[in-house]
Formats: sequence, C-alpha cells, structure tokens
Amino acid sequence: MRVRRIAGYLPEPCMYREGSVSLKEHRFFLRAIPVVICYFAISVQVHAQPDWVEFTNETSSRIVAAPNVSTNDVAEKDYIWGDVDQDGDIDLICVRKLAFTTGGASAFRTNVLFMNQGGVLVDRTSDFASSSDVAGDNGFLTPTNDRDVILADVTGDGWLDIVTAVTLADGFPKHISYPRVYRNLGNSAGIWQGFLHEDARIPQFEGNAPNGFPHAPRFCSLDAGDIDGDGDLDVYIGDYDSGGGQSLDFNDRLLINDGTGFFSDGTSNRFSGSIIIGGSAFPFQQSAFGMSSSIRDMNGDGALDIIKDTALNPPQYVGISYNTPTSTGIYSAHKESWASMAPYHTTVGDLNNDGANDLVVTDDNADSYLLYNGNDANGLANFSRFFYDFSGGTGATGDDGFGGNSVIADLDNDGWNDVIITDVDVDISGCNRRMHIYHNLGNSPNVTLRQENDGAAWRPNGTHDAAVFDINGDGWLDMVLGTCSGTQVWINVAPIGLNLSFPLGVPDAIPCTGSVTVTAFADAFGGGVVSEPDVKIHVAADGGAFVESVMTPIGGGLFEGILDGTLADTSMEWFVTAALTNGTVTTSETIFNLLGDEIIRDTDDFESGNNGWTVQTDASVSAGAWELANPNGTTSGGTPCAPGVAASGQMCWVTQNGVLGGAAGTADLDGGPAELISPSYNLAGSNATVSFNLWFANIESDPSQIDELTFSISADGGVTWTTALVVGGALGTSSSWQGFQIPVATVVTPSANTMFRFSAADSPNNSLVEAAVDDFVVETVNCSGTGGNSFLRGDVNIDGNLDISDPVSVLQMLFNGSAVGCDDAADANDDGMLNIADAVAVLSSLFGGTGSLPEPNVCGPDPTADALECATGCP
Repeated sequence: MRVRRIAGYLPEPCMYREGSVSLKEHRFFLRAIPVVICYFAISVQVHAQPDWVEFTNETSSRIVAAPNVSTNDVAEKDYIWGDVDQDGDIDLICVRKLAFTTGGASAFRTNVLFMNQGGVLVDRTSDFASSSDVAGDNGFLTPTNDRDVILADVTGDGWLDIVTAVTLADGFPKHISYPRVYRNLGNSAGIWQGFLHEDARIPQFEGNAPNGFPHAPRFCSLDAGDIDGDGDLDVYIGDYDSGGGQSLDFNDRLLINDGTGFFSDGTSNRFSGSIIIGGSAFPFQQSAFGMSSSIRDMNGDGALDIIKDTALNPPQYVGISYNTPTSTGIYSAHKESWASMAPYHTTVGDLNNDGANDLVVTDDNADSYLLYNGNDANGLANFSRFFYDFSGGTGATGDDGFGGNSVIADLDNDGWNDVIITDVDVDISGCNRRMHIYHNLGNSPNVTLRQENDGAAWRPNGTHDAAVFDINGDGWLDMVLGTCSGTQVWINVAPIGLNLSFPLGVPDAIPCTGSVTVTAFADAFGGGVVSEPDVKIHVAADGGAFVESVMTPIGGGLFEGILDGTLADTSMEWFVTAALTNGTVTTSETIFNLLGDEIIRDTDDFESGNNGWTVQTDASVSAGAWELANPNGTTSGGTPCAPGVAASGQMCWVTQNGVLGGAAGTADLDGGPAELISPSYNLAGSNATVSFNLWFANIESDPSQIDELTFSISADGGVTWTTALVVGGALGTSSSWQGFQIPVATVVTPSANTMFRFSAADSPNNSLVEAAVDDFVVETVNCSGTGGNSFLRGDVNIDGNLDISDPVSVLQMLFNGSAVGCDDAADANDDGMLNIADAVAVLSSLFGGTGSLPEPNVCGPDPTADALECATGCP
C-alpha cells in the first residue's frame, strides 16, 4: 500500500498543454471543467545548503568613521535602517547614549548617520544631519539622550524622516528633553539635501517644572502608523519610570499627525477602558518601563492596533490595544497577549508564514515567541506560546538570562523569518551574556526556532542592538552589531548551492501509450555552476527499480525529461537530481503518477452541504460527534487542538464544533468510535486515488495511550472495511492541516460500490482528541486509447457477454429511454452514432454470420476517436 503525504493537499488549477490526457473535474455545485492535460500548479523547490547561515567579520573594510563612534564606541546603540537618500541601497541611523538607565548631560551622546556608499558605511553626519531650526542646535551632533529611533515619512512627501525617543533629560530645554523629528529635505537639483531637525513638530505636552524648564518625559520606545486612517503617520511613544524622581510621570503618548508632520497629543481622547493584568485594571497607556512599542494589525480586521511591552514593575506585560474598525483611531478594547510573563522587549512579525502577525518576546525568564491563533469571541487576537530550541554551540546552550532588543529577519533566504535576540539589559549593567540567533525550521504552523550548533563569532557577548539589512547588495541580509565595546559589521556569506524546481508543475497522470515532458529548473546560487550532464531524471515503472537518463538542456537553466507511459502498466515514480561542478547534489521529491488517458476528479470541499456523507456515533461518545461546521479553534497549553479555520474555504467536518473562545476540553471527542462515512463511488474498472486534507490532534501525556484516527475503504458498500491509513503517534498531523493521497487499488479492488470512512476515538477517555476532514477528492484514471473506460464492443448491458440481451438493450435505449452504461459499447458498428443500425449489427454478428464486431472484441480501449463516452467499463 502506498500513502503519499502531502503538505496541505488541494486540487490545483491546471495549465493547458498539448497532450493526450483529458481531465474531467466534478466539484459539487460547480461547473465541470474539461482540460487537455493537467499539471499540478505547484513548484516543488529543493534547497541545498551545508550550513544554515554564515557571516564573516568585515568591520575593517565596511565602516569609515572615527573609532569613538564606530569600532571603539562603548555607548549604548540603537539602530534603524532604510534608504534615506533613495539611491537604491540601505543606510543606517545610530542613536547613542551612555549605557543603561542614566541621565543628565554626562549620559548624552551624539548620533551618527552612516550612508551606504558602495557597500561601505560612511559617517556623513556632519554633511547631512547637523542642521536644526533651533539656534545653537547641531542636529545629530548635539548630544542627546536618545533611547529609540524610527524612520517614517511623517511629512508625507515620500522621503523617510527620523523620529527619536528621548529620555532622562530633566532640567534641559524642550528641544533636548522631548522627542526630536528630523525632516528629510529630499532632493534639490538632483542632489540629496540631508536632514533638518525641526523642534516645533513635537508639541510640549505639559507645562514647566519648578526649575522653569519643561517637565521632561522619559520615553523609551516608539513606532509610527496611520492609526486613524486619514493617510498620514501617527506616532505612539512608550514611557518608563526608572531613573530616580521625576517632576511628572508622562506615561505613554499617542501623537496625532495633522497631515504635514506636525503632531498634537491625542492620548486622552483616543483611549478608554482598562487592560486587566493579574486581576488588576490599568489604563493601557500606563507604563512602568515601556521597552517597546509597535503599530500593526494584530487581529486581521484591517485597522492598526498598538502593541507594547512594559517591564520591571506593575503593570508588567505584553499587550495590545485594539483599534475600532467602525471608529478608526479609537482604542477601547485591550488584552494581554499572554499572562504571567516577565517581558523585556517584543518585536512583531510573521514567523509561520500564515499572513498574520506573531510576537517575539524577550523575557527575564525564558525568552519565547507567541504565534497568532485566531481571534476570541470579541475579535481580539489569541496566541499560543512557544519556547526556543537549542542544539548547543559556543557559549550558552540555552537562554542565559536577561536580554534586550530583538529582530525578525530571514537570514538564510529560505522564506522563513529567523530571530535575533540581543543580550544587553538596557536598564542595568552587564555585558557578559551572549546574543542568540534562532533558525526558523519552517515546520509550520507551529514553527521551531532553534539556535544551531554553530559556535559562531557572529553571536558575540554584550550586544545592545542589531541592524539587519543587505549592506553589499548581494541579496543576503548582513548584520551591524552594536556591542558594549564597539560596532561590528558581519557580511552574510552567500552559500554555494542549487535550487531545483518545476516551473510548469508536475503532471497529473502519464498517458498510457504516450509520453509527457517534465521541465526542471536548476538554479545555482552563491557562484555555483550547474553541471549539465548531471541533471538527470530517475524513473521507476510499476514499483520497479529506478532508471536514470540525462535531461536535455533547453537554455536559461531549464532541462527537459520524458516520462514514457509505454514503459509501465499502471504507475510511475520519478524524481530529478542536479549537481554543481563542485559536486554538490540536489534531489527533488519523488513524484508518484498513475497512468491514464482520462482523469475524472470528484472534489467535495463541503462548502455546499454534506452531499451524502453520513455520521455514525458509538453509544460511548459523550461529546465530539462529527459535524459539518465553520470551525472554532481551541488550544491547550499553547498547543492547537481543534482547527480555527478549514483547510480551504469556510466549512469542513470536525469532531463537534465548540463555541467561539471555548475551552479545549469542552467539545473534544470523548469515547468512540465516531465515524464519518462517504457516499458510494462507482470506481469499477478504474485506477483510482483518494486524497484529502486531515487534522488530527491528540494531547496525551502517556505515550502508551496515544489515540488514533483510522481511514478505511470498503469495496462492498460498507459491509466490510479495510484499513488504509492510521494517524496517531509517529504519524500524526502535528495539530495542523496535512494532505494525504492513497491509491485505492493498494487497499481494495475498486468496485461500483466503493465507500470511505474516517473513524476516531478517545478510548480510554483520558486525553484531548480533535479531528477534522476537508477537501475530499476521488480521482480515477483510465487507460482507454482515445478516452473512456475499456469495454467490449456490443456488450451493451456490460455483463461481460455478447448475447441476445445486448440488441434488446439497444432497442430499449432508443425507444424506451433506458440508460446504458457505455455508449461506446452500444455503438456496435463503430460509426460514432447510436441508432437502429447498432441493434442490427449485434444481431447480424450473433445470427447472420457477419463475423466479429469492430474492435475491441476483448475488453480494451476504443481504437477510434468519436464523441461517445464510456461511463462504466468492463465488469
């Protein structure tokens, strides 16, 4: 028996291409679509790379700046990066202060504008960031106590401006103690003009302290986004209370843009209600140590929410204030993202490629990441919490304590975001911990983030912040690391390797007496060169040994190979290998194809009802019977139990759909078996496969009592059943949707009354069990020459014999409207038409001595092309 396990199997759209395979697709309540030859519209891509990532230290050649603001810079450093001069490369802004929680003039430092000049970061601060509209202020060259910085086009002119968060500047004028905006002056006569600090863009929120200077805020973080939907960027700023006495506790502020980059304080009239933390209510804008602030859509409603991390003292949490879509810019619903953490920084990004935002959390205890897991009954985001995995390496083999800033970025170009967590606590001294880099293994939906055993120098001790961008323009992300002892530049070493894909897809089936061409794309990277004689296709017929042949290069890295249906009886397996001239070899996945000249695909996506599916439930089932529903997801301890979405569309079969936001154990399967049974399919004489998407979760602490889901097939209308697949234990679906494909003939002999059954149980009833089924596809392929089932000419009633009952069946079809199973068999004279001449032809053959009818005289395909079809073949 062959079970093909495929990632999220769905019937795919098809591409038109010359060939001799026809496809008929039957989807319940959808129009049938005939196609000449059908390919799965997928690209199977394989990456070959020996080490997941590698960097080389090129600090000496990649920075041109005075050592005290670069290589020997001992200040605390925070970075932001972007193409500020719009020349096509990425530039770097570095804001600096005396490390840790420090204030007063002795803590102030100048900032640095590093312009990217041909892959070299050059200090151009004095040229492009040293101007201000305040007399005596020299922009970045005026020492300030900046803790965070962003790039955002707050003026709406298409150029990135700079906004900084200033802290602990009590007793200084507003232009020193308040957030600072540096307007990007854009181009003049084709020459970039740099930045100008403009003090009036940020208002003085509060009055003056007794010393006559403004009450000084202590801001620690900020982000920009259009929170009110008016087309400009607003700013949220996080506050903190450390650093001794202050004349006024500002708390967080929401600054509203007037459309031209001038801001007003909108905090008081934009927020209402409280966030509940540990049973106590706090205004969302109250912070103890507002380490990070972000503006993103976290619940998928299209409105921008505000995410913050407040640390050290109550209120201590990572939480979200949710925008009101019907009244954009108003925040009244607030929710803690995960309870009882000791968070110290958070970064927003998509970790599992589901299109939703997740959270990376630096924690005083174990760092973690929160994966989005649908919304609760109020439309607020739910998350599941996961911890990092460690495989060793120089330095700590685990989370070694306090951490700092974090970055989400794809370091190895595999399409999955990796995570960097720096190690310096911004509040208290200490540079002896180690920066962590976590590799995203891409095992969605609950991805693993692992620190590999790299022992790498590019994970140094004592790192304040990391800037991750492509410095040298080679398409790979590099790193600028701001450590306690200086700035380091690490260039990503693009690995030599080979990607292998099928740009035209892979065939649905292989013609029985013909051939089909497979096109492979061998794409070398990192300076590798493809060895054309080593690009080969390996083909096995009917389960036999693989035979290789060299594929034909057709230019542009494309190669063609032939799958010849005459070399097999029922099926072929094949894969492609390619090699570089240095010997690196890449192998594609193995593809299984049936032989068939006609493909009939019946698809039930369950969007239009049960369509003949039935449910049988054992008397022991107290909860969890199968039902067709729009699923409501549940989790247990951060692990998904019931799916929150169907595999496709909205509807699927689930083992009882719980209420939205309900507990995992309320509606899961208890007892069993609970059975979901298909309608009958006529698969007689066919070479059929069955495919489906399956979800199975079993949360069980005792490995000896793992529960299972069984998929079975019956060839006698459900009287007897044969097991085709058991899911559970080692072959589970990891609480995710996964696809399976099974050739029916490897389990039972396909019949005119073939049925399928999914059976799940929680027995003994001591664990969480959830199952779901979606996108059920039955595909039949038939070798029939020009199309249709094999048949015997003149055997109109398909009983395997040519006798007097056959011309009688023709007459009943013509004059009584009786249906026949095979029009080709009823076309006894093979003229492509059904009429009285066919009955005469059968009678003449039987009694008139005219001899045999036209081919096929034994069960076989129609040798002549016509418009007639054969729905039911030989018995």
